[in-house]
Amino acid sequence: WVSHYPISNYLVSIAVGDYTRYNATSYVRPAPLATLYGPLTMPLDHLVYNDGSNALPFGFTQTADMISVFEEWFGPYGFASEKYGHSECTFGGGMEHQTMTSLGGSSISLVSHELCHQWYGDTITTRTWPHLWLNEGFATYGALLYFQQRSNLYPGTYETNLGTTMNSALNAVGTLVLEDTTSVSNMFASSRVYNKGAMVLYMLRWMVGDTVFKNIMQAYASDPALRYGCAVTSDFKRVCEQVSGLDLDTFFAQWVETGTGYPMYTACSFWQPVIDGWRVRVTLHQIQDSSISNVNVFVMPVEIVVHTASGDISHIALNNQRDQNIDFTVASQPTSVEVDPGKHILRADPINMGPCSTTGAGPLPIRTDIVQVYPNPASHEFSVHYSLATEGKVELGVYDVAGRRVMQKTIARAMPGEASEHFDASALPAGVYFVRMRPARGEAITRKIVLVR
Repeated sequence: WVSHYPISNYLVSIAVGDYTRYNATSYVRPAPLATLYGPLTMPLDHLVYNDGSNALPFGFTQTADMISVFEEWFGPYGFASEKYGHSECTFGGGMEHQTMTSLGGSSISLVSHELCHQWYGDTITTRTWPHLWLNEGFATYGALLYFQQRSNLYPGTYETNLGTTMNSALNAVGTLVLEDTTSVSNMFASSRVYNKGAMVLYMLRWMVGDTVFKNIMQAYASDPALRYGCAVTSDFKRVCEQVSGLDLDTFFAQWVETGTGYPMYTACSFWQPVIDGWRVRVTLHQIQDSSISNVNVFVMPVEIVVHTASGDISHIALNNQRDQNIDFTVASQPTSVEVDPGKHILRADPINMGPCSTTGAGPLPIRTDIVQVYPNPASHEFSVHYSLATEGKVELGVYDVAGRRVMQKTIARAMPGEASEHFDASALPAGVYFVRMRPARGEAITRKIVLVR
């Protein structure tokens, strides 16, 4: 027996038994994938106990179809010049031995999970145990992805399994990158590295979209610094940022590296007619149980769906505060509002939606706040859009990182409502500054702005 590819020592297996061998089938790469990766006919080799049964277990029979789904999403199978197959074994579950998975079952979930490991676990494996989620979380998500892609064959299975995975992930204890690897049972707790790991990929896909997510997964599997080698979380993060163009420090910190737990949201809504339609305000409160989560604010895009007589309108808002008003305008009169109805975020149930007062929809309350500093970053000029709850004096100052005031405007008698002030910052050097609003009543409010040249 010879392997033509690099192999991690824990992926070597020798299976001895009275087997019946099924090797008459092959994986033939479908035409659309052959156009991308080149043609491929690869043997599928299954070793099943000789127990008098002539039938190949159903899950084994779907192997070729599973490979086609994973090649579409993850890129070419990493051991194409050899084979893929299964050897039946007596222990429960499976183990992703390279090109020949050991299986103690034959369910679609198990077979697809172990097959996904050939990309994430075999072609690339985790360098150290704390980063085990790079193997198990990815394979768990791979099984979900297969059911989603084949929903016509397994109707409702994806939704059911997704709900089960998400509910289990809510029970994850500690950080996803393991701090303690002395307990095998804690390391392999399904709620953490398996299910929360899968939910991190689920949320990442929601944030970046299907096309970018697919590009991320393929770029990671084919990264020349990692392929047929080992990886840690920072390697995957690097690929995610390179492909997406996003700064994902906060996402990885709160969900993977240092953060624990998950958010719980409560929300209420108002709407009122305006000149160009209906103005909607959703007041979103984020609540963390300190015994579960060490994250003060989970910074995530949140989908808000407004139901109207003319159809549903989806609005995506970045939630980055514990207590946040989200304002936007829709063309038709709302009938109701839902927050994250697709449950794209790993969160506790429920989100409590309803009017923000007992009288239902009505005039929006005015809140003293800096609504927006725009553009941000700015080159030479920017505006401060603010709202004021009560009449009175307002000071708008611009401060550098040392706390020195470099610009200021004073409105001696500002009226309740919204207004804007324009600033010419062409004389200031590039860098980070802070806009501070001091109303006559209440505390000062600060927002960051970046000047570029």
